[in-house]
Amino acid sequence: VATGLCPSGKLVLLNDLEATCFGLIALDHPSSHLKLEHFFETLWAPDNRKPALHVEKKFCVLAVGTGLGSAAILWNGASKTFSVIPLEAGHSV
Repeated sequence: VATGLCPSGKLVLLNDLEATCFGLIALDHPSSHLKLEHFFETLWAPDNRKPALHVEKKFCVLAVGTGLGSAAILWNGASKTFSVIPLEAGHSV
């Protein structure tokens, strides 16, 4: 194994949809007028006035390709950061 090519602690593997989610998060930067809510539709809400997913900052990203890629973007209020969870639902069937 060529350790110079892939040094330990310097390599991170991302799937394509995970990388896309990090790109969407970058658009939600405080200096930007764009917010994640602009790119998503509400799937369900407790009532017609408050979209639950937008208020809680929980997003599901689906991408149809050679399979069905999926990932979740979740807001962590304690750390004030987003987390990306790749789900790979299309490969679990």
